[in-house]
Amino acid sequence: MERSDLDPNEYSVLELFRQQTEWTATQLVEKLSLDPSHISRLVAHLVDRRLLRRRRSRTDRRVVHLALTEYGSEIIGDARARILAYQNSLLEDVDSKELDGFFSTVYKVFQKHTEINTISHE
Repeated sequence: MERSDLDPNEYSVLELFRQQTEWTATQLVEKLSLDPSHISRLVAHLVDRRLLRRRRSRTDRRVVHLALTEYGSEIIGDARARILAYQNSLLEDVDSKELDGFFSTVYKVFQKHTEINTISHE
């Protein structure tokens, strides 16, 4: 993601706009589970870089809708393509059986992690 100069949180915010075209900062906080002040700074930075634009609601002036700009769409598309190409290059020598085994193992480890954390918080 260096070429587009996006940090992981910026990428995560921009990637959400593939799911729906407009978000509010409150929705971003809920979706990403980040601190509201952190989201506020992220959004301001992305607006300053012209990757997002703000638009006030016509029905409630307190609500600000955020949307991806055309430039933001290009940047996130480019970053996503580079990430997918990198992932594919990492997996090019791994066959589907090996990949299935890997994911099965990760799932078992995650299940055990969840079980241990659930027991320790009771």
